Amino acid sequence: MKDFQSYYGLKNHGIVDSVTLNKLNEVYNSPQLGKRSSDISNIKEKLNRVGFSGILVTDYFGDFTEKRVKEFQSYYGLLNNGIVDELTLTKLNKVYNSPFQYGKRHANTSNIKRKLNNLGYSGITVTDYFGSYTEAKLKEFQRDKGLIVNGIADDVTLNAIENSITKIFIDAGHGGHDPGAVALGLKEKDVVLDIVLAMGQYLSNNFYGVDVSYSRVTDEYIALEDRAKLANNEGSDYFISVHNNKFDGNANGLESYIHQNHSSETANKQKIIHDYLINKMGVRDRGKKKADFNVLRNTNMPAILVEYLFLDYPDENKKLQSSSYRNWLGQITAEAIASAFNLKSK
Repeated sequence: MKDFQSYYGLKNHGIVDSVTLNKLNEVYNSPQLGKRSSDISNIKEKLNRVGFSGILVTDYFGDFTEKRVKEFQSYYGLLNNGIVDELTLTKLNKVYNSPFQYGKRHANTSNIKRKLNNLGYSGITVTDYFGSYTEAKLKEFQRDKGLIVNGIADDVTLNAIENSITKIFIDAGHGGHDPGAVALGLKEKDVVLDIVLAMGQYLSNNFYGVDVSYSRVTDEYIALEDRAKLANNEGSDYFISVHNNKFDGNANGLESYIHQNHSSETANKQKIIHDYLINKMGVRDRGKKKADFNVLRNTNMPAILVEYLFLDYPDENKKLQSSSYRNWLGQITAEAIASAFNLKSK
């Protein structure tokens, strides 16, 4: 009884009071196997339209209709009882009347189209109108993901679209009044910003299914806690913080850091990205390290901090003086991230 009450949003006390009894009678008398009513024809038409098809439209609720109702309930996370109760009917009407289907207009249709284009279901003109080409591309996506192919961007499909996009948050260290390391004519805040912007642009231009966000894109100061907060609020899948090193003029090479209380996924991503960079750059490998850095500690997703060379080591400073080299570092880091997340090349 408590399960029944919880499912239907009633007070969960296990007592069959008048409210519970009324709801029980309502569900018991809802359209289900063996019943006839004019409402059943309408239910069948809607089930056929939203992808649970092949139902003969009559006023009788037979075995096949019950089978389709159960499939509908399972697909949308409802109680699989084959009864078209209030919750089932509400969900059916929501899907059937979705604004995200052929012939309808909605402001958020533009966003759906952008995401489908981003995922490689491309060529969709971004407007608020849901036309036949958009429907065809959405059905292609649904088919590829093993979803019900109905051409409607229902909640299941929208979640699948969202989950198919990898959200990368790129953090350029320091900025504004905080220059970071300074040596031989270079400021860390400027070098890392160039690397970050090149990285983000290369990811967006060369790979499907990636969405890039930044802590900063200009010379401004962002508090450490706010950098992590921005990434968390974005729901990012990965955080990469870009820095340069400085020591005594003799130290050189690249090192990367993850938090000391890291997940296996975080360590795996670090290995892929770190090894890719070392292989491409041909510099001293200073190791895959662990630290309690603020941005690594406060981010909710796997995170890495990369120290790209030493500003006070003359040979590495000379490389970092070159804008083309900084752009290249951004490019190869984008490639490393794409490798870590199995992103598809455009």
